[in-house]
Amino acid sequence: MGLFISFVVVWSAVWVYNDATKNQIGHGGNSAGKWAAATLLIWVIALPYYLFKRNSLIALAKNQPMTYSNRKPVLAGLSVFAILVSYFSFAGTKQQGLPSCDQAEVTQTAKQGITDNISRKLASLKVKPEIKALTNIVEQGYDESAGVRVCRGKLLSSVGTNSLIYTVKWQDKAKGLFFVETQVE
Repeated sequence: MGLFISFVVVWSAVWVYNDATKNQIGHGGNSAGKWAAATLLIWVIALPYYLFKRNSLIALAKNQPMTYSNRKPVLAGLSVFAILVSYFSFAGTKQQGLPSCDQAEVTQTAKQGITDNISRKLASLKVKPEIKALTNIVEQGYDESAGVRVCRGKLLSSVGTNSLIYTVKWQDKAKGLFFVETQVE
């Protein structure tokens, strides 16, 4: 919701600047740039006020027009700014893909799963293995429609070096939650 609001605010400021310069509004200390800046900074107050005052500002501008010699470059700059804000606002909402095999959160989850699994198996021996590193990570397969990524790597631990196959799967794609299944060879 906040991203949509930023989109509306920025494009409202562009519209206000364009409207004010096109109608040559600006005398009395209320230039198009000030109206646009106010709309950008205090949109909830400035835009309704501008719309309320617009007809009287246009009438005043007919008697005392304000000429904007740099209207097009400023409008272009504001538009570029609005496009960038729009892009980054909506790019952030795009559904992220399943994390890659070598992503830190995935490797940490895999190492923690292995530690927990081995600790349970060796609990009677009172031995706690130490996972030192997960190296040589390679993706072996990815099924986007199923939301499954299969990975392989070398597991270095206090008890030796083993091959590790682990699978990254969605737990809740909408929330960006995944889980990792591990198998030591």
